[in-house]
Amino acid sequence: ALHLKENLVYLQHLKRLPNSFVAQVVSLQTENGFYYSYFSNLAAAESTGAGLREVIWDTRSEYPDTLNALRRFNIYQEVCLALLYRVLNNLGLA
Repeated sequence: ALHLKENLVYLQHLKRLPNSFVAQVVSLQTENGFYYSYFSNLAAAESTGAGLREVIWDTRSEYPDTLNALRRFNIYQEVCLALLYRVLNNLGLA
């Protein structure tokens, strides 16, 4: 019952956020938000190469170690979708 109450309060809080995009991002919990962050960072990177470098030489996940997040967390689908988004965005279709 406590878990249900916590979820209801959380969802009510999301409805009060300033815009729907913020609410969508905040609603991603635990590993969903973790994986989304890789997609988001790669999609918003200055260049495709810079975004891929951040994924392959990841220092934020297990600081101070550097790891290959692509292999470690199996984020191939997030990387593929982010690259597809970048291509479609450059063509003016996204």
